[in-house]
Amino acid sequence: MISALEAEARAIQESMLDAGGSEFPDSDLPHLRCLVRLTVEFHHFLKGEDILPKIDDERARALAHVKEAILADFPELKAEDLAETAEGRLRYVYNSIFFGVQSFVRLHYTYSTMESPRATTLAAGAKSAESVREEFASKYVEFSSATDFEFRFRLLLDLFRLQIIFAGLSY
Repeated sequence: MISALEAEARAIQESMLDAGGSEFPDSDLPHLRCLVRLTVEFHHFLKGEDILPKIDDERARALAHVKEAILADFPELKAEDLAETAEGRLRYVYNSIFFGVQSFVRLHYTYSTMESPRATTLAAGAKSAESVREEFASKYVEFSSATDFEFRFRLLLDLFRLQIIFAGLSY
């Protein structure tokens, strides 16, 4: 069963490709899917939703021995040290953003070679964590409803650029 977040990411991925991705290089499809998923996750994170991947009960039981082994090997740790924390969730967000940078660079190049690439849609000037949140929220609404492939692609790159800025400001 897929989550609402996964369903939203897949719907955006498919609608982007249906809207004009036929000329999009097949070799860049995994990078496009990656950035869309990370952007949808970040949007949900900013809304205060839990975005960590879920582990079903069967998988959790299968991994229980790992937790026990860690606690046995490191007696200075307590079980609560391994519990999910707000800091751990934030680390997941940062790691996801850093993981996506290679895809961003690749897609930025691909976009720059398109027939008529557009300039960034981001506001100029210094950014704060709060201004990044606000700009991301407004651009995400625009991104979600856009139908033109190239414009939506530009917005996706701008949204990921905001994620990089957010990570840089708050890491």
